[in-house]
Amino acid sequence: MKKKVTHILYSGLGGHGSVVFSILQGDKNNELDQSLIFYGIEKLPEDYRNKVSKRNYNVIYKKKGFDLISYYNVVKCLRKQKPEVIFLHSTNLIFAVKIFSILYGAKIISIEHTPNETKTLIEKIYTLFSLKVSNTVVFLTDFYKNQILNKYSLKTYFKVINNGIDTNFYKLPYFPKRSYNLIMAARFTFQKDQKTIINALNKLNKISMFNYDLFLAGEGATLNELKEYTVKNKIPNIHFLGLLGEKELLRFLQKSDIYIQSSFSETMCTSVLQAMSCSLPVIGTNIPGINNIIEDELNGLLFEVNNTDELISKILFLENQKIYNSISKNARNKMLLEFSQERMFKQYQTLVD
Repeated sequence: MKKKVTHILYSGLGGHGSVVFSILQGDKNNELDQSLIFYGIEKLPEDYRNKVSKRNYNVIYKKKGFDLISYYNVVKCLRKQKPEVIFLHSTNLIFAVKIFSILYGAKIISIEHTPNETKTLIEKIYTLFSLKVSNTVVFLTDFYKNQILNKYSLKTYFKVINNGIDTNFYKLPYFPKRSYNLIMAARFTFQKDQKTIINALNKLNKISMFNYDLFLAGEGATLNELKEYTVKNKIPNIHFLGLLGEKELLRFLQKSDIYIQSSFSETMCTSVLQAMSCSLPVIGTNIPGINNIIEDELNGLLFEVNNTDELISKILFLENQKIYNSISKNARNKMLLEFSQERMFKQYQTLVD
């Protein structure tokens, strides 16, 4: 008899979906009966809807702020799905999920996605409660685990499981000629730092023998501000792509030359994994969530936060074709060895059994 599992995750595009879909796709032999509850203020992306069309899933939209009715609806959905195990990716629902667990005996496995530095006070309260009442807590990196353990007294069982990706999907069909296209795919939020890349491109094209273009995928609070910034400062070769589905993202990754992840904080950056799986050299900020994936000048490059000149020097460093090819090959190999979604699923499966 298959174990019944429900994933509760945010309704919008982001890290929750990346992790959950990797778990679903990693279950090649359908060893678990997996259902989903999407919860949040954002509309469910069409790409997500297509992926779960043949699965048991519900979508619950909530009002901004505290919404007691949405909590009730979550418990109501759980009663219908009757899971034995709940993978809680949205810890703001820990109170509702704990009530269901008490009434029906479901096991709670909480996954910590959000960097501690970016959490609001209420999010920290949700985290603390989930650490106390969950049966198991999953951390995406050793750094984040140690950070939490040093801050809180944790008696709950915990496990570190790195994100996994579909390395058969995220790959290059062939090795194209250098395009000198740069790309970053991320939400436009204050946690991300697309502005540093924009400034770097503006300087780069004045000193490089090549002409670079920058493609920025995603939506969010800082998007319009950055669009206005590029117009005001007359910075050419910037392309805002909007929200991309998985196939569209793959197409842009495959025709890009270098992936750049400029962030102030990360838990574990799935976008970096996807780019490396496509054999793209990745230049990322030297922060936890990125520097635990990238080994500088071996399978990628690191630069300090907000350091435009260092970012430019890293891009110029990759103009050496021999170095570029070596980093590209090492990036792909690391994904195949350490970050496949099959490997990730097996680790989550041990928590269910």
